[in-house]
This record gives sequence, structure tokens and C-alpha cells, in this order.
Amino acid sequence: MFGQEPNDGSLHKAARLRLGRRSRNPRQPLVFQPFAFQPDRRRPSFPVSAPRTGRPLTLINAGAAQFGRKCSRNAPISGLRALRRPGADRPATERHHRRHIMSYRVMLVPMNGSETDAPALRMGLALAAEFNGHVDALCITPRPEDGLPVLAKGLPESTIEEMTRIARAALDARRKSARYAFDRSVLSLTGITADGQPGLAGPSASWRELHGSADTLLPREGRKSDLILLDHTTAPAQRTLIEATLLSAGRPVLLVPPSAAPAPVGRSVAIGWNGGVEAARAVGASLPFLQRADSVFVLTANPSKVDEHGSAGVERYLAWHGVAAKIVAVHPGIDDVGTALIRRAGDLGADFLVMGAYGYSRMREAVFGGVTRCMLQTPKMPLLLAH
Repeated sequence: MFGQEPNDGSLHKAARLRLGRRSRNPRQPLVFQPFAFQPDRRRPSFPVSAPRTGRPLTLINAGAAQFGRKCSRNAPISGLRALRRPGADRPATERHHRRHIMSYRVMLVPMNGSETDAPALRMGLALAAEFNGHVDALCITPRPEDGLPVLAKGLPESTIEEMTRIARAALDARRKSARYAFDRSVLSLTGITADGQPGLAGPSASWRELHGSADTLLPREGRKSDLILLDHTTAPAQRTLIEATLLSAGRPVLLVPPSAAPAPVGRSVAIGWNGGVEAARAVGASLPFLQRADSVFVLTANPSKVDEHGSAGVERYLAWHGVAAKIVAVHPGIDDVGTALIRRAGDLGADFLVMGAYGYSRMREAVFGGVTRCMLQTPKMPLLLAH
């Protein structure tokens, strides 16, 4: 693999610079070198970068197993940026071989002062205690003038001012109601630190307020969290908010139905797998739940078609993360796929469902129906979605 470069011009100049180093003499051919151990240096003498494979590439000191010194040198290099992992070049016998348990550190819970805020907030606080994380309670209130009807522009100015005043008073009342519910929920639990700051050892929660459109602000703020929790109701406004967050936030969304118990949750998890990109992202986003679950079932509604997309390896992939999953075939029959998945998950005793969202466009699902549309219309159990 390593040696002198063939003098046939087959390698592009940029590729040469990525794969090795060039001597100071421009006539000397390119020399490929492994990541050699250098006892008198703390860093390698040449830059190392990974090809664009879509996955991180880690190069470790070739002399690590031989010398086994305990040092704080930045040995691994992953992708194009160095990972600060002290002592990574120790021999394998001295490394700690234990399964890495993933967790959610920041969970965003939007609140608007309605009665439907309670399930998602309770779930978020319970998960914060479970994952030792932080709940970011965000109250988004629209501007008073945004709630005025379109025909109000033709009314007298005094009438518009009065309508704006009434709208502002109603929004303030909802904001105060949301803050009261947040304070009461946090104070009722032991071990939750209110107004927590980064770096705290235990679970915490904090309160924020923003003014504007929730359909715009929530996806933007959700990008700075690990998990977004939303109340799973069939109200048109909530349905619009769920769709906007799923498609624009880039983060997994946990829908909490009104009947969901705050804890424990995710002890028995069912995964709706179809081999698609959305399903793969949902599985990756749900690993903190899967690693703590007592039982995990991978539901395939069309086994023959799913196997063509490589679903046979999902069980092996989860095993590498310490998750013992079982493949279960689902035969919808006369029912649609969404109804069959919910029914089969209930028969297996699952209390948590994971699946990808909107594998097809929203327009197609609105016209012809789809699994995501069925799931949004039937809030049965906590549902983790990823797009």
C-alpha cells in the first residue's frame, strides 16, 4: 500500500497531497508513509487527512502497541479535524473495553400555555433525569398584531388599537400560564435544577421566551438541541407545527400523546424499518433509547422489498451498539401499513415506536395517504420520528 508513486501521472495532484507528503526536492517522487511512531515528537511530521468516504477515518500511531506509553498526545485523527483523546495510543490490553452508552444532553420542549403542554413537559423532565440532561423549555408567543384578521386593516385606528390590546392581554395570560406550569413541574420533582447552566453534573431545566411564529422559530431553535418533544394532538395548528419541525429542524422529534406516562418509557421499543434514509436516521437518533431498552423489535411491513435495501444488516448494526434486536415481519393484509405497524407494536407490548417520517413528499401523502400521515392521526404511544 505504501511505497513510491507510479510515475504515470495517474494520481491527481490534489490526491497526492491528501495521501502522502512531497519531499523538498520537486524531482523526487511522492513517498507514501504510514503514521510512524516518533518518540522525539508530540505530533506527526506530515499532515494527514481522510478521503471523503462519508464516515470518519481514524489513524492511530503505528507504534502504540509496541511502546504502550501513557501520554496525552493527540494521537487519533478523524476526518479533517483532530480528536482530542488523551492516551489513545495505549496498548489494547490497557484500554477500557466497555460499551459506550449514548444519551440526550439537550431536549427542547416548546410551551404555549395550553393544557396540552403537560405531557411533553413531564416526559422531558423524566428523560432529563434518565439521561442526566437538560430541558430547554421554550415559550413562543406570536406578536399581537399578527393575530388580527385581514379585514381589520380597514377599521378605524382606535378599533385596531383596542383589538391589539385585547390580543396582547390574552397572549400575556397564556405566557404566564405556561411559566406557572413549568415552575410547578420543576419544583414538584427532586433532583432537577431550575435555570441550569452548562457544566452541571445533574439534570436541569431552564425557561426561555421568544416572540414570533412558532412554525419558523421552533425549527430554528430545535437545531441546537438533541431531541425535540412535542405534544401529539390532532389539532390542525399542532399538526402544522409538527410537520414544520420534522422537515426543517434536522433533529429527531418525539411526539408525546396525552395518555403517555412520563416514566418509565422506552423499555420495549418497536422500530418501523423500510430500508430508507429516514428510517436509518431514526434508528441512529434513537440509540439512547435502544441501548436502555429491555427489548427491541424491528418491524418490516414488506420483508422481501426491505431485504433488497439491506435491512438484514440492521440487526447486526444494532448489535455493535449493544442492542439485541429481533426482526418481526408485519403482514398488513387489508389494513394500511401504518395501522398494521401500530397494531403489531401493541401486540408485542411495545411502549415506544421509532420510524422515519415523510419518505415521500407531503403532497403525495396528503393525496394518497402514507405511513407518516397515519401515525400523526392516531396518537397511541410515544413516537420518535426523523426525516
